[in-house]
Amino acid sequence: LVSRLFSFPEVSSIEANLYEKAIDQDCLDQETSSGLWGLARIAKREDTNENIYSYQDGDGNGGAVYVVDSGIRTTHNDFGGRAEHGYTADFITEPDTDLNGHGTHCAGTVMGATYGVAKYAKAIAVKVLNSGGFGSLASTIEGLNWVQGDFAERDAAAGGNFPAVVSMSLRFTPSDAMDGVLQELYDVGCITTASAGNQATVSCSQSPARAAASISVMASDVNNRLASFSNYGDCADVIGPGVNVLSLGIADDDSTSTKSGTSMSCPHAAGVLLRHMSQMIASTGRRPTPDELRAWIVDNATRDQIDLINRPDTVNYFLY
Repeated sequence: LVSRLFSFPEVSSIEANLYEKAIDQDCLDQETSSGLWGLARIAKREDTNENIYSYQDGDGNGGAVYVVDSGIRTTHNDFGGRAEHGYTADFITEPDTDLNGHGTHCAGTVMGATYGVAKYAKAIAVKVLNSGGFGSLASTIEGLNWVQGDFAERDAAAGGNFPAVVSMSLRFTPSDAMDGVLQELYDVGCITTASAGNQATVSCSQSPARAAASISVMASDVNNRLASFSNYGDCADVIGPGVNVLSLGIADDDSTSTKSGTSMSCPHAAGVLLRHMSQMIASTGRRPTPDELRAWIVDNATRDQIDLINRPDTVNYFLY
């Protein structure tokens, strides 16, 4: 049967549609009032005791992050009405909100008024994981296809200048199909940030972290050490705050939570990219291309500030 399928010109590859737990939640997850060390850390070249995050008025304005995750509690007060629901995978029968907490936490780090990097951007929920954090490869790809269509509409309305990032704090077994869809998004102007993974192994071992069209983000802690759980290696591009990160919770519309993982460093990178895009559009009238964004986030990163704990073949580039 497989050989017959390959005889059709429409078929380029065949993969198993795996149903997996796509987010790791065996790390810290607690209510807290601790400081926003991650925001402060990406705002300065050298680590100091100053817990200050400096940003420009309007950072992220006009742009959006597509949070491909467990949904978003769009009613949370820290979003200020800037979060909306976009898509729910067919297999999910629960309401179009976040019953897990993972997606809301990530969205808050990208664009929350208090906890976010790009404080004026929008968040669009692409719900491909259920309340248990499970999802299928096919449903996630369908969600990305929806993103591509939605981005095309918004980009056309903005005259080809719509600043957007896809944030994917999840993991699947390596998938050429997923990598291909991310490349299609990249080719039309929409870049993706991906969590490097929390298995303390090479990030090339999973999608979307291994995709050439994604920026794979490792995690570090407040002491400037690569997190012991963080994946690393040739497919990892930058490092971001990923241990004890304070952001939004789902208990009510004012709740917060603290989580750890490369899932938390990934949205920091998405916020940095949205902030840069909005600033460039304001100053030049043009959205940077994905190639320019990839080069910029690496070139602009702070060098050699993180203890890589002897991980081989790993760059020492911290978000800035």
